[in-house]
Amino acid sequence: MSPELVDALKEKDMARAERLLNEHPQFARVPDETKRLPLHWALEVCAPISLVRKLLELYPEACTRLSAEGCLPLHLAPQKSTSLDVLKLILENTDANGIYTADKDGRLPLHFALAKGAPRGARQL
Repeated sequence: MSPELVDALKEKDMARAERLLNEHPQFARVPDETKRLPLHWALEVCAPISLVRKLLELYPEACTRLSAEGCLPLHLAPQKSTSLDVLKLILENTDANGIYTADKDGRLPLHFALAKGAPRGARQL
């Protein structure tokens, strides 16, 4: 079963997600069954930057954690048409090797950015 915070994010219930983070900050570290962390899901659903920032404050190492598909949050940020500010925030919290980390299919974060036609995001990578 998915963790409660992940469920709130999947349902795009940002108010509930914020409340859960405030009441249970440790939830920022709890992955779902696919090893996706709340940060992965926040990017997946284009959560507001305030929520992404809060997740990073509570668990900065989330930017280095791979999902079962081999995706870092950095793979998802440009793919999901995330705002440029969110992409910059993810880049600032990702170590230098992150841009060279391939997913299970051999794709880099740059490939995701280009596939979505995100030239602004691609320039950031």
